[in-house]
Amino acid sequence: MSEELECSGMTEAVAARYAGTRVQRVEDTRLLTGRGTFVDDISRPGMLHACFVRSPFARAGSTASTRRARWRCPGAGGVYRR
Repeated sequence: MSEELECSGMTEAVAARYAGTRVQRVEDTRLLTGRGTFVDDISRPGMLHACFVRSPFARAGSTASTRRARWRCPGAGGVYRR
């Protein structure tokens, strides 16, 4: 456990003080009452969204014609294949 504490920057005394205790959560009321800001609420000029598509079949890939069809979708910023 002391190796993990070294990585986190916590001392054993600090870790012992917080282990098993309740932590005051300050963001819950704001988020649960609809006044919070989520990533989906942010909009910037020229902002793009990402969509990841995986094949339902093992080791299957996408064809060039499928990628061209996706590129023609309205608002598509790019189609990338790994």
